[in-house]
Amino acid sequence: GELGFVAGDNLSVVTMGLSDGGVMWSQTDLAADPTAPLYHDGSDAELRADLGAKYAKSNGWPSGVRALVEATTPADVIESTVAELPVAWRWGDGHVTLLGDAAHAQ
Repeated sequence: GELGFVAGDNLSVVTMGLSDGGVMWSQTDLAADPTAPLYHDGSDAELRADLGAKYAKSNGWPSGVRALVEATTPADVIESTVAELPVAWRWGDGHVTLLGDAAHAQ
């Protein structure tokens, strides 16, 4: 399928067209606190309100991204936190060296 990427201030959206005509999308919120609880610890209304505020027309998001957000039901949301460590120029210490997927967040 087709892959798309849209970036805003501290927020990015990746979209991928699926073979059944649907669209999968994900967001990365670089301003979010990675230790904060995920949305479904709250209510679906809280999730809707937060997404609506993030992707408001006044924030400059394209209509296609706003339509994806509006069409997404809270039950379809899968949440996870990915936290990254600062980049270090030293990849090893003694007998331990990070390589490949071990060297970055998953």
